[in-house]
Amino acid sequence: MIYMESESRRALQKLEEWLASNMLVLNYNKTMQIPFRTAREAVLDTRDGNIGSANEAKVLGVVLDSELSWRPHLDQLKSKLNSAVFVLRTVKKLLDAGTLRSVYFAVFHSLLSYGVIFWGNSTHAIHIFRIQKWAVRVMVVEQVQLGVSQL
Repeated sequence: MIYMESESRRALQKLEEWLASNMLVLNYNKTMQIPFRTAREAVLDTRDGNIGSANEAKVLGVVLDSELSWRPHLDQLKSKLNSAVFVLRTVKKLLDAGTLRSVYFAVFHSLLSYGVIFWGNSTHAIHIFRIQKWAVRVMVVEQVQLGVSQL
């Protein structure tokens, strides 16, 4: 554990040097560390402040948690996808099939495909793919029990 802390401090020093040489400043209020494998939380001491520890953080729209379970990210995604299904159900009566398909790709598929390479193998991803099946079935005019791959 001591080795990891010293390596973390050395990496942070190199980062601070690089930032200073490029006239940039690290925002300590927005910077967090996530201990992925350690049992206790560590705080890195720096010259200007401390970098705190968190159990989860949002990076480029993807929520990472300390267990790498993807559950917090998928919970947020479920909420967004359920709203997108509501949009599809609402506009289904007003649009033809081609336009409805375009709306699906704009409001649903764009959310679904972002970061799927990371969380797609998660045990919690089954809930997301069930919502996708629901969205596709909403789009199909006939109430046929088809799988997503058959459409």
